[in-house]
Amino acid sequence: MVVAATMASSAYAELGEPETRIAGGYILKTDVRTELNRDKIQKALDTIMGDEMCSSLAAGKLEYESRSDYFRGIPHYTETEGQELSLYKAYFGDDGFLESFVDAAFSNGKVEFKNNEADFSKLPGDTDGSGDCIGREEAIKKSISYTGSYIDMVQYMEEALEAMRNGCNWGKELYNCPSDFVKGDVCPENPSPCKDAVHAWEKAIATFSGSIEGSHGKTIESPGSYGTWLMALAGKRCANFKTCGASEEDGTNKGAPARVNTNVLSLFSAGQEAVFYGRFSVTKTIMSEIIKEINVARVQGVLRYTYRTGRNKSLKDKEIAEGAAFAFGLLPQIWACNKKSALIVAANTDIGSDRTSQLNGKEVSFQNVRSALECNYDCLGIRFDDVGELNDCVDDNGDKTLCFAGRKDSPNICKTTKEEKKFRKKCKSAAPLQNKNKPFSKTRFGTITIKKF
Repeated sequence: MVVAATMASSAYAELGEPETRIAGGYILKTDVRTELNRDKIQKALDTIMGDEMCSSLAAGKLEYESRSDYFRGIPHYTETEGQELSLYKAYFGDDGFLESFVDAAFSNGKVEFKNNEADFSKLPGDTDGSGDCIGREEAIKKSISYTGSYIDMVQYMEEALEAMRNGCNWGKELYNCPSDFVKGDVCPENPSPCKDAVHAWEKAIATFSGSIEGSHGKTIESPGSYGTWLMALAGKRCANFKTCGASEEDGTNKGAPARVNTNVLSLFSAGQEAVFYGRFSVTKTIMSEIIKEINVARVQGVLRYTYRTGRNKSLKDKEIAEGAAFAFGLLPQIWACNKKSALIVAANTDIGSDRTSQLNGKEVSFQNVRSALECNYDCLGIRFDDVGELNDCVDDNGDKTLCFAGRKDSPNICKTTKEEKKFRKKCKSAAPLQNKNKPFSKTRFGTITIKKF
């Protein structure tokens, strides 16, 4: 009867309260309703701009300004600055890089960062029958959804680390044991152990998933709705790259969770335990693993759209803008590994560049972008198998087919194949050793630490 009563009470609890499930079944210990429900703010903006017309974009600007507490408040934890936020500020040379990018898109203007730029007035104007501001709308939506939420998420993880540095340890403080405690004594339960570190960690989880996908996610409970944040991004990209589900057979099964999400959620669960018991170094390792996994979906996004603008020679505003928005979140990560590689990616994704606009005899080189990314997978701590292969083209029968096949991870680290030698030779140009970003590459993740080859 006690078990039944507990289940009944949790069934009526509001999503985001303690003991409710979010993000693929993760059971909360603290109340994160505020953070969890912020995805509805993003969804409202997306809906207003939904028909991609410039008049709707203007209405979206009013909505954006009216909710500046959220949009201009990213990241919402700023008392300390984590490694990732420091990296993004260093790359863009702009503390308000997200606001600057979004403001330029809303105003049809230009933003010049330290290492790249975007000129929205130079979008070609090919709307492919969609609204006249589709490019700007996509850039706004995806930069906030996937880079804004990321920065918010990693700063909440930094908040958890800071609380742990300051001695917050829920597990240690479960009981008020007296200083003269001896074996056989009974310690009274502590009514108010420090929960700040676990709460911060769970705010990060809430910001990864959001409320829209419910307690288990769109790909588990069907029918459902994709959310607006990083969990949704991985769910959408997995079918494109055959990285859904646990097996090859499920690779393009949209009803199976993305492998990225499966990995991230298991890491968040392990992190909850580590934070609860004050295991600081373990928590930092898990945080690094989460960041590595999230980069997979970003890489997939850049590859998908540079294939279209490069191999397919697309001048569609939507495809240029989506490539730029995914690159916006990934470029600092690539720059942290190799400065030349980042220059290659930026030149082929920046809105208004000669390459994306196909001006002055230039065009996007998908192969150069692919090399610049793949040659830094070791630095990013991801594998070819993680990224997969683009299954987004259409065959003569109208069915999905491979655009390009994936590379294989080495089955034998003691033997170099001909293909690997050829790849390494290419990397001497795409990611020269002399352009390694030494101050930041040391903070990247190198070869896989937890995940096995």
